[in-house]
Amino acid sequence: MRLKIIAIDLSKIVCVDWLNERKPCEGDEALVEDVSEMNDERVVRLLCEPRDGFLEWRLSVYESGLQFEMFPNA
Repeated sequence: MRLKIIAIDLSKIVCVDWLNERKPCEGDEALVEDVSEMNDERVVRLLCEPRDGFLEWRLSVYESGLQFEMFPNA
């Protein structure tokens, strides 16, 4: 599943990939890699890779800190 970030609360980020080029921002498109539970809240693992092999960022964020729009499945 792919989504477009409308808003993200950076304080709700649980973990980041050390290879990140930058922080996530409004308008980024990301692939949902995993959804899990932590502290009784859903955590979403996202990957922003505009082109194969060009990692912008990867992180896990509490769902409550994320506003997004889902893309229809193609």
